Amino acid sequence: MMIDESQLPPRQYIRILYAKGEAVKFISHHDEFRLWERALRRADLPLLYKQGFNPQPHMQFAAPLGVGITGAREPLDIVLAPPLPVEEVTARLRAKLPPGVSLVDVRELPGKPTALQNLIIGADYAIVLYAEPGEIDGAGLQARIDRLLAT
Repeated sequence: MMIDESQLPPRQYIRILYAKGEAVKFISHHDEFRLWERALRRADLPLLYKQGFNPQPHMQFAAPLGVGITGAREPLDIVLAPPLPVEEVTARLRAKLPPGVSLVDVRELPGKPTALQNLIIGADYAIVLYAEPGEIDGAGLQARIDRLLAT
């Protein structure tokens, strides 16, 4: 069965950059997907769903973060139909996100975007060690790092 594209409502492609903070760093990628699905639904956004037996929302993450890792600018693409002003999307979402998740940027994309997985070329990681002054010997720490990187 052919679908007549002219009968479909116009689609709006939105890219969201968000921060995943300490309060949610221990949730899995699957739970993070559900977190966003619920937040988008609670924000009453006209999220477009895929067709099929078990419809899923048109949402695409770039790369899942490991459990226990926070993220400063995590990308997420969504598709809305019909379109809404980006400012309204931002305001509605910001009001419904749980503690630990915050919006960094929300923008409309001109047309269907390239898959996020194809755009990511790398990631920067920072490891923060909490210790009392003098508790960690700098030379000893560097030796441990070198051993870890050698494995």
